Amino acid sequence: MGKTTISKIEVDTCSAIWDKLLPTYLSEPTVDMWKSNSKDFYKNWNFPNCLGSIDGKHIRINQPQNSGSMYYNYKHFFSIQLLAVSDANYKFVMVDIELPNTNIKVPYTFIGDEAFPLLVNILRPYPGKQLINNNKKKKKVANISEGRKKGRRNNRFNTDARDTREIFADYFISEYGSVPWQMDYI
Repeated sequence: MGKTTISKIEVDTCSAIWDKLLPTYLSEPTVDMWKSNSKDFYKNWNFPNCLGSIDGKHIRINQPQNSGSMYYNYKHFFSIQLLAVSDANYKFVMVDIELPNTNIKVPYTFIGDEAFPLLVNILRPYPGKQLINNNKKKKKVANISEGRKKGRRNNRFNTDARDTREIFADYFISEYGSVPWQMDYI
């Protein structure tokens, strides 16, 4: 068989597997599913209003023919980006493959690492340079809490995101949000 034939069989087979298994193993998210994820994050990780843990990966590829710079990334190589969200039990709830005891009101959010922007609905750890001040312990606890699972200044959304992260940081240092082992990691 020729390369073209094998390539077509491979694509058709992968598409058929994806179409058949997707509804069973990665069903479309619902409001009830997000609420359940949030409850599990609180129960398992003591993190309120967390919808999931988000992360991504660049998979290095050879430049596809006639693609120009379409697959060229900021890391200076060609790649396909994989993005996934997992629940509190490490199960994927969303994938994208590009070819509690307080009256504080906070929004539902995802937690991610430094690769993601700080937004109201995506929290990330405090950068190390922001840990040098009087709130160092609180911010380190917040970083640990966000890491339990895995800037634009003068921007209203970014300011709201920083405020949201501060609310979570206060929560995780409080008697309601702290866990016995967190100070061992500071």
